Amino acid sequence: MQLLWLRRMPVWLAGPISVLLVLGAALPSHSQSPTTFAKIAKALMYPDGKSVALRYSRVVVEVSISGTHTERDESRVLTETLTLQARVSYVEQPRVRVTARHVEVKSVTTEVDKDTKSVSTHTCALSDTKSTPAKRAGTYQTVPVSKRYGATYFDTLTWNTSPWHNVPGRVVTKVSDSTGEHTFEQRLTCSVLARVPYHSAVGATPFTALARSLEAAGKDGDDMLVGGIMEANWAKGGSFGSFFVPVLAFGGGGHYSVNTKAAMVAESVAPPLFPGKLSVTWVLDTKAPAGR
Repeated sequence: MQLLWLRRMPVWLAGPISVLLVLGAALPSHSQSPTTFAKIAKALMYPDGKSVALRYSRVVVEVSISGTHTERDESRVLTETLTLQARVSYVEQPRVRVTARHVEVKSVTTEVDKDTKSVSTHTCALSDTKSTPAKRAGTYQTVPVSKRYGATYFDTLTWNTSPWHNVPGRVVTKVSDSTGEHTFEQRLTCSVLARVPYHSAVGATPFTALARSLEAAGKDGDDMLVGGIMEANWAKGGSFGSFFVPVLAFGGGGHYSVNTKAAMVAESVAPPLFPGKLSVTWVLDTKAPAGR
């Protein structure tokens, strides 16, 4: 009797993050070259940029993945199915900041080889809410605003680079062979790392052109893309909107990476790749919500 394990190792599509404050927002910096970082910083240095204080902000990042991949090799058939739902929201007001996380992952790997069949089911889930007093909140007390472009920008990575790490879960493996059926169970956490693409919802700004160029290439020279910076319209003391993009997920063994197709191709990530979508919605306001 043989116990079959997941064959794939985790692949992370973003490196360690450090930040540089620019007009009250934060720009990511990792293994990218100084030239790449300088281009991003220059594109976001508005000629008439002004730091504006917020009274309320809400940003939500959501990921939804669902797909099946099958491989056949002589007498062996391998089928992998992944269903993933992840959501994180950040709400900040003058007195408190609230972070709410939710993630559910189910990965099923079925391998049939002659007289042996193995089915491994990995599930993990987490839902929690955390409130932080104002004295320790302050991630988005101010944002940079340009009247010339009618624009602002914010960085989703500065809230939490990986909100879905170490999610509790378990793996149940059932192996059927000539000796009968055997069941094995193991506690195993999972992690989801989703890259939010560079994006501009504003018409003609320097960052709009740069973001489109970087995302179309999926890579900047030899450097992987970090992303996470959103440029948004600003009018009447606030900004609100949403952004949706098709994505692909890759991984196994409890570690899953989510990225755009262009970035996956640029990094030569091999199948299986599971399809889905990523969305970001936001509200940035200089006025507190009614009744607050």
